[in-house]
Amino acid sequence: MYYELEVNAEEGYVRATATCDITRVIATQMTDGVFQMLRAENLEAGLIDVRNCRNVDAPSQNYQFANEDAAALKLRTTDRIAILAAPDDDSHDFVAIVMGNNGYNVHIFRDEEEALAWLKIT
Repeated sequence: MYYELEVNAEEGYVRATATCDITRVIATQMTDGVFQMLRAENLEAGLIDVRNCRNVDAPSQNYQFANEDAAALKLRTTDRIAILAAPDDDSHDFVAIVMGNNGYNVHIFRDEEEALAWLKIT
């Protein structure tokens, strides 16, 4: 598996930690896993930790993920998704921007405490 999933029921979020560089296929699988777990646990907040992984796809693949794959997964625009990236890694920024432009509540963070604080906002 390319990622690990866990539920933090006490804090009210699902955490996905990527274990390899991210492609459109891996992003789709990981996103599907996060959203299935959010639905199963009746939660609306997810943290996707990609601090040790770069997005290695071309912008066109990122655009297709945000426009085609996200819609096919029937993602909820009411969920809050924090992408936690390394301070020196901007390879995930474009995906977060396009997702936001498509109405999804996705933000990118470089600091875990800030990401978790944002997820707790209701």
